[in-house]
Parts: sequence; structure tokens; C-alpha cells
Amino acid sequence: MNDNCVFMEQQEEPVVLIVDDTQIDIDILSFALSRKNFRISVAMNGLHALDMVGKVSPDIILLDIVMPEMDGFELCKILKDSAETKDIPVIFLTVKDETDDILMGYRSGAVDYVTKPFNSEELLARVCTHLELKKKRDTEQELISMLKTSLEERERAEEALQQAHDNLERLVQERTAELLIKNKQLMDEIEERKRVEASLESKSQKLEEFNTALKVLLEQRERDKDELEKWVLSNIKNLIIPNVEKLKRLSAKTKSSSYVNILEINLKDLTSSFSQRLSSRYINLTTKEIQVANLVKEGMTSKDISELMNVSERTIDFHRKNIRNKLGLNKKRNLRASLLNIS
Repeated sequence: MNDNCVFMEQQEEPVVLIVDDTQIDIDILSFALSRKNFRISVAMNGLHALDMVGKVSPDIILLDIVMPEMDGFELCKILKDSAETKDIPVIFLTVKDETDDILMGYRSGAVDYVTKPFNSEELLARVCTHLELKKKRDTEQELISMLKTSLEERERAEEALQQAHDNLERLVQERTAELLIKNKQLMDEIEERKRVEASLESKSQKLEEFNTALKVLLEQRERDKDELEKWVLSNIKNLIIPNVEKLKRLSAKTKSSSYVNILEINLKDLTSSFSQRLSSRYINLTTKEIQVANLVKEGMTSKDISELMNVSERTIDFHRKNIRNKLGLNKKRNLRASLLNIS
């Protein structure tokens, strides 16, 4: 057999608690165990042993049965009932060799039973064996604990993964619902835009048609206006003025000749381009002011005009002043010269 057990080969120093009330037995055990470099602790009775267990945390206990105050069976039961000490292997080492005692020892929780006097080599072999068994149990228990922890962590990871999956699925469903709503809103907006564009296009087309029709009407209006003006001027020249000239010859020596002269002048002014320009450019001139402006342009004085129009000279001066103001002429500008420029 090797000098050291497997437990010792792992460079650990197992703690052996000897519980015995006989000093000579303690010495014999201590001497035998010292060959294996065990760390040895001693308790002389059961109560002392309970105190030592909490202090030194023994790896194995060699326990005598016959002791004062508390025997070995009772101490073993107490140790096995405690969660902190139930895994410490207990070997009974006693002079009691009756079968009932041996059975009682195993029932109380011991892993082995050695009777005194004992063989040192055999005792050491049993101690090493149970230390190795304890070591294996501890390793197995540690592996089981690690496996249990790993399984628990795996379960938690699976739960977290499932929860993350459920959250992701929920988010996907919510996002999908939002996208469907947004898509519907977008399609509605597109349809509405199409309707608006179609309506605007229709209105634009109608407006373009209206503008075209309006342009045609305006052009036709201008043509009608020109034709009307030509027709009126033609009638005045061809129908009215010849008769006025006949009337003028018939009333040459009568008082009504001045009125005939005024009528002739006004008709000629009506057909003249000067009157047309004056009335169109300065539309705010009154009819009387246009008549006075025509006579001034012909070189007549205010007195001549007043006699011709049968009004006072002061009235003619009033009209001349209004004409100057409406034409924007200052006092230095000659009225007749300005009117000739217009013609």
C-alpha cells in the first residue's frame, strides 16, 4: 500500500478529530495518524467534541462510544441531524464488540466500526478509504450542485430567451399593425392627391378654355368697336355734315348761324383724331373742356370762344384752367402748343 492515501496525494492535510476520554488511546491514535501527516484535533467528551467540530471543521471523526455525559451513539446522532455536520464521516473506535452495538453504531450514522485493540495499518487504511469516499462524494455533490446551477441558469436563459422571443413577436405584431395603418393612410393620401390633381387639371383645362373664349370675345369686342366707330364716323361725314353745311348756307345771315358753326365744329372734332386721342388719354376731361381744347388748338381766343359758345369769357377761362390742371401743365407752358403736340 502507498505511504499516503489519495487524499494525501492531493497535497491537502486532512483534519482528524479524535473523540475519546482515555488518554492512552488518544496517544496511540495520534502516533499512528502522525505517520500520514494528518492534522489531529482532540476532544475528551461529547460536549467538547460538538464545540471542536465548529472550530476545526474536521474531515473525519474517530469516535469512542463509552464516554461520560454523552456517549458516542448520541453524539453521532446529533452530528447526523445537523445540516452542517451530517456529511462528516464518523468511524466508531471502541471496545464494544457486540453485534447489537455494531448495528447501533451504523444506525446512528457511522460509516465504519472498529473494535479495540485495533491494527494501525488497518485503521489507517479505513481512514484513507473513507476520506477518499468523502472526497468523491464531495466532488460528486459539487458536480451535482454545478450541474443543478447550470440547469437553473439554462432554464433562466431559456425563460429569458422565450420572453425575449415573445417580446420580439409582440413588437413585430405591433409594428406590423402600425405599418398596415400607415400604409392605408398613405394609400388614402395618394388617392386623395390623385383626386385633387384630377380636379385641378379639370379646373385648369376649364380655365384655359374660359381664357381662350374670353380672348376671342375681347378680340371680337375690339373688332365690333372699331366697326362701330367707323360706321358712326362714316355716317357723320356722309350724312350729317353735308346737311349741316346746307343749313349753314341757309342761315348765314341769321342769328342761328353761330349755333350752326358750333354744331359743325363739334361734329368735325368728333371725327378728328385729336379729339379721340384727347378723350382716350385724358378721359377725365368733360365734354365742354374737350370742346374748349379743340377751339384753343385752332387758335381762337377766350373771347372768340365765349362768343361762339355763347358763354362768358370768364367761363372759358375757368375751362382753360381745368384743362391745364388735368393735363399737368404749369403756368409757363403754352396751352395751345401743348394741345398741338397731343394732336
